[in-house]
Amino acid sequence: MRLFRFAMILGVVAVTVVPTFGEAPEPEALGSFLGLFTPVGSGLPRGLDADGAGHLIMTELIADRVHLIDTAGNTVASPTFPCVPSASTVQGGVATDGVSFYVVDTPARQIDIYDASCQFVSSFSVAGQSTFPDGLTYNRATATLFMGDPVGSPAHLHEYSPGGVFL
Repeated sequence: MRLFRFAMILGVVAVTVVPTFGEAPEPEALGSFLGLFTPVGSGLPRGLDADGAGHLIMTELIADRVHLIDTAGNTVASPTFPCVPSASTVQGGVATDGVSFYVVDTPARQIDIYDASCQFVSSFSVAGQSTFPDGLTYNRATATLFMGDPVGSPAHLHEYSPGGVFL
């Protein structure tokens, strides 16, 4: 099984091959650059996560939208995407557990939770632990969220339950 890493670089998405556990990677494939694509939208791509169904969920800075896109950068036909989350102002990282998606609202220092149809469910504050919440990922092995805070000395990661309990 091949896994891919998607990273945003100056408004485009870079795709590289990453190793999988239990398999010896092919030396020429490991970290191989596969290409770039310019995602949809008029703002700047900010957060990025894979939904487990072969699509990417991307937050867009400035336009404050969330997009569901394929790995070529095209919008996936959906009645709810792109959506403008009602509770988030400037979105940072995005993550999904396969049921809900979580969006970092950097200025409000909170994580907003939305259902699969982009309806606001709830939010929880990270202000007590973070000065600049940004990156976000969901760890399926532990069923927890990890949020990055690049500001401070040292920069650090925070772990939360999907309900907002600081771990």
